[in-house]
Amino acid sequence: MRFALVVVVALVCTSACKNKQESAPAAGSGSSAQAPSVAAAAPVDAASGLVFEAEGDPAPVGVAFGKTVPKLPAVSRDGGSIATIDWLGIGEPADPPPIQLAISELPSGDEIENLPLLDEGEATEGENWVTPELQKRLEQRGAAAVKRLQGFRSLVKLDLAEDSKGEPQPTKIGDLTLVPTVDDDSNLVLALNDASGATLYRDEVAASSSGDCTYRPWLDALYRDPDKPALYAEIRFHYREDCDKLRASYLVWNIDADARGLRKVVTSQLDIIGINTEEPDELFTDDVLFTSANFVAGSDELKLIGVATKSMDYSGHKDKDVAITISRDGKSAWASELATVTLLEPNTPGKDNPWRVSSVLVKTPKGWRIGAAAWTEPRRNADANRAAKSGKLTAQKLDGDSDPTLRAAFEKLTTEGVDANAVARNDLIAIGSGPGERTVGGAGFAKAWNAAWKGKVTIVSTVAHAMPSGTTGWVTATIELAKTGYKIPFTVFCIFDKAADGTWSLVHIHFAV
Repeated sequence: MRFALVVVVALVCTSACKNKQESAPAAGSGSSAQAPSVAAAAPVDAASGLVFEAEGDPAPVGVAFGKTVPKLPAVSRDGGSIATIDWLGIGEPADPPPIQLAISELPSGDEIENLPLLDEGEATEGENWVTPELQKRLEQRGAAAVKRLQGFRSLVKLDLAEDSKGEPQPTKIGDLTLVPTVDDDSNLVLALNDASGATLYRDEVAASSSGDCTYRPWLDALYRDPDKPALYAEIRFHYREDCDKLRASYLVWNIDADARGLRKVVTSQLDIIGINTEEPDELFTDDVLFTSANFVAGSDELKLIGVATKSMDYSGHKDKDVAITISRDGKSAWASELATVTLLEPNTPGKDNPWRVSSVLVKTPKGWRIGAAAWTEPRRNADANRAAKSGKLTAQKLDGDSDPTLRAAFEKLTTEGVDANAVARNDLIAIGSGPGERTVGGAGFAKAWNAAWKGKVTIVSTVAHAMPSGTTGWVTATIELAKTGYKIPFTVFCIFDKAADGTWSLVHIHFAV
């Protein structure tokens, strides 16, 4: 099954200042035996808001802003956008090169606005490039840029640990440790670990190529938000001087203690498969229910689900595309990820198994706990269609009670389509039944669902439960989708949250065959 408009966001793309060239040292492996360095704030004004600092170089920035220049990057008041200086002509004959103030969206990285400070026609080579007329234009543009930056706050730069070659090393940030590594394919992997060594965030920035040009990512800088518990890792790229330029990228991590605890529960749940695991009551509620293909059951029957049958072979998992959203009332949350489970079977080098995980969580006096989860394996679309045509796939009837209001909300989804509140959600995530299928955004999912699913689905059975708050709930349903000459069965795990008007609205959906 495929959806249109598939968007997978692993990092936030923004405009950048000067890019490092191929001659710069490669990013380090992070495997140094030395103790992690402690990140200290660079000497800047710690007060929140836009920070200004002296500019001594009569470059375009200094001319445009005068004696004080806004310290960038800076984020907007709501954290939804980031401002950077974009140097457009590094490596070109013009000196100084053309530059602009770039505003980009967080977390999508979409371009919002560019404000030129020095355009290509004004960028000339030579010491006497500033004419009185050009200086006046630059000052006007600088004033406009400062006005545009009202409400932004400058990020505080932290010191990164480096070895003698200038390569990034493990760095402590309070009780957290940032560990940068580079794999054999030159991909940059950043792991943010807590005091126990557990990984809170693990993000990979891939190396890429275009023609004869290769782009290798490296960790250039680390920032903290002065107002919110968030870290920003600035990623730049090594490339030859004659190659097209790549803008810098940012990874954004929420390090609030509650958010860290929530994320740890979400990303640790698969570890109960193994024989050496955390206690289930540290991750799940007593009445947790698990969904898989044609399956809903409690934790006592977890061994019936896929890789969970091979606890002796379980060797851990890797998380990808972890997304967590807290409900409007703060009493519940929902999460999803694409995971890779590693099984070390006897006399084999090991096998990586793709899994998809969706969860509904509740806030308890002991912290966040998972009240319902869907663990499924992807199945290729061609294989699923072939099996359905031959009658080898059936939608089985699920046993269990159902909340009538949630059951009605799901029925309405199948007959009337995606509700308006869900369409407007930028954070709605749909996990398809095929490998790697993940759609972000309610509008994109609604377009695909309403075209191919609405009015074409037969509900075979439903299990639906509201969480203790009464404002978040989940539905697992076995359904049949009508195709030409046959039907294909699916198990669907849906999460609903009550909108401001009190109606159930779809916030997440997960398909399995």
